[in-house]
Amino acid sequence: MYIIGIKDKIRKVEKMQSIHFVGIIAENKNIQFIKKMLNPLLKNVKIICITNENIDNLKNVTFDIIVVFNSLKKLIFKLEVLKQMLIKTRWIILNSDIKENIECIENLTLNVITFGFNSKATITTSSIQEDEIFVCIQRSIKIDKNNQIEPQEIKINYSKEKIEDYAVCVMGIVGILKIQEYF
Repeated sequence: MYIIGIKDKIRKVEKMQSIHFVGIIAENKNIQFIKKMLNPLLKNVKIICITNENIDNLKNVTFDIIVVFNSLKKLIFKLEVLKQMLIKTRWIILNSDIKENIECIENLTLNVITFGFNSKATITTSSIQEDEIFVCIQRSIKIDKNNQIEPQEIKINYSKEKIEDYAVCVMGIVGILKIQEYF
C-alpha cells in the first residue's frame, strides 16, 4: 500500500496488481473445462485461448505462460507468428507426448516445462484413479536465481468429465506455479 499526501490530506492507495496473461492452446472441447477449473485458482490472471482465428490479434500480447495442450502444428499457417509469441513468453508448459511440439520449438531459446505420460516429462502422473490424480514433479524446476520447485508428488481431486487426463496435468502445473507465488 502506498500513502499519498496532497496538501495536508493523506489518502491510502492500494498498490495496483498487474494482470498476468496465460495462453492456452487446446482442443475446443477442453477449453471451457480448463478455464472453469483455473479461473477460481488464479487471481489477476486472464486466460486466453490461442487459435488460428485470433493469433494475429494476440501477437503483441506478452504472455507470462503459454500452455500447449495439443499439437502446435494445428497452428501451422501461423507457426512463425506463434514462434515470435513463444520467444516473448516467460514460461512455456508443453505437452511432450506430442513429438512434433518438440520439433517446432527445438531451435528456440525458451523456458520450457514439459508434461505428459512419458518418463522424460518434467511433470507427469504417478497414479490416476476415478476421483483423484497424483501429479509428480520428477525434477527441480528453477523459477529464478533464488527459487525452485522441488521434486514432489501432489494429490489433486477431480470429478471425471469427458476430457483427456492431460487437462488435469495442466491444472496441476499452473496450480504449482501459483503456490510458488510465481504470479
